[in-house]
Amino acid sequence: MVVEVLIDGRWVIVDPSYRTLFQLPNGSFVTRGELQDTAVFKAATQNIPNYPQSYTYERTVPVRMGRVPLIGRYMRMALNFIWPSWEESINWTLLVERESFAMLVASIFLLSFAFAIRLFLGWYFSRRLGNPRVRLRDQIIRAGQILVGSSE
Repeated sequence: MVVEVLIDGRWVIVDPSYRTLFQLPNGSFVTRGELQDTAVFKAATQNIPNYPQSYTYERTVPVRMGRVPLIGRYMRMALNFIWPSWEESINWTLLVERESFAMLVASIFLLSFAFAIRLFLGWYFSRRLGNPRVRLRDQIIRAGQILVGSSE
């Protein structure tokens, strides 16, 4: 795992495991895109002792969807099919690394989905089956009246 740091308007690579910034022999820092070139990679890592040459930056992933239980791998395949540049266009790391924030976002999506299903079922039962639809607002008012004990 490596980190990108904004230095002089460029996102340069830092490897916290080896406590180093990737630099070329001329002293310039290296970006992730530049490290994809094998010649640049070798030049940037030649002075780092015991740095594994098996690491390559040909295929980098800013977000580890594998952290998402059960569906992470399938989500990555679906998002790559639907929106090929999704990894670069949004900062997803906050959702993946902060589990409480991810749960909040997931619960908002699930709540929205539940409301959409409820609207669809209300429409279906009233239009197709002829059952009158009881609005959620009316149900909440009725529940409040029962809890308070008043009747109208």
